[in-house]
Amino acid sequence: MDLEFYRLLDEGKLCMKINFVYPDISADSFVNVIEEFNGDIEKENLKTLLPRTLGRIFYYLIYAAYFVLALYIFKGLLYLITGRSENVIYTSLFVFIAVFGGLLFSLKSLSKFLRILIIKGLRSHEFTESYSFSKYVVRKNSDKKKQKELGLYQMCDELKKSARIVDATARCDGDICRVEISFVSDMGIERFYKFDFPYKLSEDTSDTIVDFTRELVIFPENIDLEENQ
Repeated sequence: MDLEFYRLLDEGKLCMKINFVYPDISADSFVNVIEEFNGDIEKENLKTLLPRTLGRIFYYLIYAAYFVLALYIFKGLLYLITGRSENVIYTSLFVFIAVFGGLLFSLKSLSKFLRILIIKGLRSHEFTESYSFSKYVVRKNSDKKKQKELGLYQMCDELKKSARIVDATARCDGDICRVEISFVSDMGIERFYKFDFPYKLSEDTSDTIVDFTRELVIFPENIDLEENQ
């Protein structure tokens, strides 16, 4: 559904038409879709829990074996350098620490590779992150954070249900267009939204279009963008 309204420019002497293009789904529908995805992800993660656990156990066993071996070598080193000069003792300890630390960093990559190899050998895969609407939840994959998209759908729902649009502006600043919308909600409350979208010029339109589906502002090709800055 498109809403059309007019923005007065140049102290009310010029009237410019602006169209909104809204997403086909509502915020509630978006949440339901994401929750279905999360349900499938949770089921798949549950199926792969045992292989991933075995891989994790093997991962820590490698570290445990490494520290036991390092302790055994250290005791042998102490036996060899006991009674030697201070230079020999300090040099031997320095070399041991340097070699131990260097191998420890290499061991992390090796352990991770072997763990992944075990998981794949068991015809499984790594843990899959679920989608999140919370800004406080950490996700390694930033695409799994859906708070911004949800906010956009909620804003569109409010605008579609609004009693009327009071005013709107679309001002260009570099490659970004600042859109400001004042409206009266369906409850009769005055609301205001402000957001930034990229923009482009198009010969296929004679009106300014705020396309929420692409998060894009489209201006007519013959418009003077200097007036919108």
